[in-house]
Amino acid sequence: MQYYLPRFIILLIAIMPLLTPIRPDIGWINATPELFKTAWGVFTVMIALTWWIYIQYKEKQISFVKTPLYLPIWGFLAWSFITLLWVEDGYLATIMLAQFTSSALIFTLIINSFKGDNLLKKIPKGLVISMSIVTIIGLVQYYFPDNYLIQNVFAQVAKPSATFGNKNMASHFVVMVLPLSMVFFLSARNSFSIARYSVAIILGFWYLMNAAARQAWVAMAVELAILLVFILLDRFKNKDQSFVKFDDQIKKKFIAVVGIALSLIFVANFNTEGSFHRGSNKLEFAKKIDIEGVSSRIPAWVNTIEMIKEHPIIGVGVGQWPESYPLYYDRIMKDNFFNEKVRLERLHNDYLEIFANFGLVGYVLLLWLVYLVVIRAWRVLINTSHKNRLLVLGLSLGLVGFSVVSLVSFPVRVYLPAFLVLVYFAIIVLSEKPIDEFNTYTYFSNKKKLLSVLIVTVIFSILTSFFSYRWILAEHYYSFARSFSKADLSKFTSSISDSKGLVRLKAESQVLITLKALEYNNFAPNYYILTAEGLINLESFETAILYLKKAIDISPFNTKALLNLALIYRSGGLKEDLIMEKKILEFILSFDSKNVKALSYLVRSLAEDGRSKDAKVVYQRMKDNFEYFKDRHNFGPYHKDVGFVAISVRDYQYARYIYQDAIKRFPTAENYINLGMIEFDLLKNKAEGIKMYKKAIEMDPDIDVSKKIKDIITKYETSSK
Repeated sequence: MQYYLPRFIILLIAIMPLLTPIRPDIGWINATPELFKTAWGVFTVMIALTWWIYIQYKEKQISFVKTPLYLPIWGFLAWSFITLLWVEDGYLATIMLAQFTSSALIFTLIINSFKGDNLLKKIPKGLVISMSIVTIIGLVQYYFPDNYLIQNVFAQVAKPSATFGNKNMASHFVVMVLPLSMVFFLSARNSFSIARYSVAIILGFWYLMNAAARQAWVAMAVELAILLVFILLDRFKNKDQSFVKFDDQIKKKFIAVVGIALSLIFVANFNTEGSFHRGSNKLEFAKKIDIEGVSSRIPAWVNTIEMIKEHPIIGVGVGQWPESYPLYYDRIMKDNFFNEKVRLERLHNDYLEIFANFGLVGYVLLLWLVYLVVIRAWRVLINTSHKNRLLVLGLSLGLVGFSVVSLVSFPVRVYLPAFLVLVYFAIIVLSEKPIDEFNTYTYFSNKKKLLSVLIVTVIFSILTSFFSYRWILAEHYYSFARSFSKADLSKFTSSISDSKGLVRLKAESQVLITLKALEYNNFAPNYYILTAEGLINLESFETAILYLKKAIDISPFNTKALLNLALIYRSGGLKEDLIMEKKILEFILSFDSKNVKALSYLVRSLAEDGRSKDAKVVYQRMKDNFEYFKDRHNFGPYHKDVGFVAISVRDYQYARYIYQDAIKRFPTAENYINLGMIEFDLLKNKAEGIKMYKKAIEMDPDIDVSKKIKDIITKYETSSK
């Protein structure tokens, strides 16, 4: 059993990068690759833990390899659990805790299961193989953009994503593993190994060139610079004792390096775009890697510092940055990515996000951990006779790459990179000295006590596996429901000709599918919101209220759920319903004072309540904030809500301005009709109104109100003759 456990750990680590969902229209299940990798990691690490405890049970003892790294790792994890006392969104907290726990466990299992250097080196070698497969998949996606099967067998958001759903996420992994290929190349002792790792290096760089991820390019540049400096300093300082001097394969490796360089020049031009010639997209992309590449993220970073200032010691809680940021956006700088439609889920700076989540207490524990690892790596790197020197160099470079991308991205939040950090830490610790030189702590116990521990672990492993499986299925149904809600069913359903019937069919299907998701996971607020939206379209308002309240219980500052709830109370029309609507809107504005939709709804509520002065003040705030947000990325659209309010308070000139802006951004038949109505009926600009109506009919002859508009046009033209 002891023989097979380390090999199982190697397998679970090597397989993890390759796990990804296959799109349901091709034949399997849909969920985010991040979720697949997390579920696999949590599930398999618990199996490995159970396996390890079973071995201890058979030996009638529990034996630990002593290392001071346990204290900061398990101390940080304990602190993460303590922060549950003040978190707002328990679902976000649970996901991050599951990720952190599995990472802490894999460190502990590697430290206590691997007994020899050769076996330990199989972990990074397995990762190199995985990286090669990942990059091949990504390159195939890049070079066959028109092949439906290749592009869609693995779901992709940003191509070429290989098995990560997003090219940036894939780049995080490649940046961490590619240095291992380079050091295995440098330490190769035969022609086959030199050739094998040369291919891995070519594939890694080839993929990164075509993925065009700025943070990955910067990270690799830093890694290569450090590697070059290390080789030169080692040769200059240690002279005859440097690893280059002792390398009997140096000529073959020099030829291989030349071959790698020439191959990369060739493959970089292996398309119509090219890489180094004039007009090259890649060359132009490389020139743009400067501070402007991250400038759009700086406002969120600056605003997050305000969050840290208000929670400097204990933080806002594990995984809570997305829940807390709506209280801080635009606090110091305008965040042009954030508005009530687009809510940032990740800060794109893990250093600040971790500080915001865990405060100074959590940060000190992490800095302590990094310090302990750095001094161990340094001892190996300066020891020219150490047999694991190059391995530790490769691991250290991979950690440097992780550190660089963490400045402008979120590798901690996507699980696998952070998981690999703890794997690398464990290998560095075990590489410092032979395993028999480590002190161990052994706790002898009778079999009954150990059996109790084993039974508890088995039960916990079964529950973990059960919930991981249900989590994936829930996400599958939720993703399916979201896709279904956006689908155009008229292409597939000829039996329903009217739009109301199609809306009802979509709503019924949406509710049924999301209820299926909730059967498997009833902790995700987005599932409740999507269910409620379907129920609202079915006019099942009372039931929708229940689902929205459940979403708000989990995520109190979820403006999407709160606004939907306010709309339902408005539709009720009763005095107590309108009072509830006003309370909800005021609560939204208490933490999101610039929310355009909430302001537009509150104007109507105050006006109907006879508070005309207050309504005027809020109306002006609505107008100011419409202007404040309108040039932001993914703005709105809020034209319909703001235009409706402008018409209701008889500010027809502003209503015209709103729909003129709407047509610039969204030139739809509906927007032309609304502007035509304002011109024709309210401003009495008949000719301009008819012009807008004609444009609408030209764009969509079958629009629902086409007959009415055509009658207006005919009547106007007849009377004008």
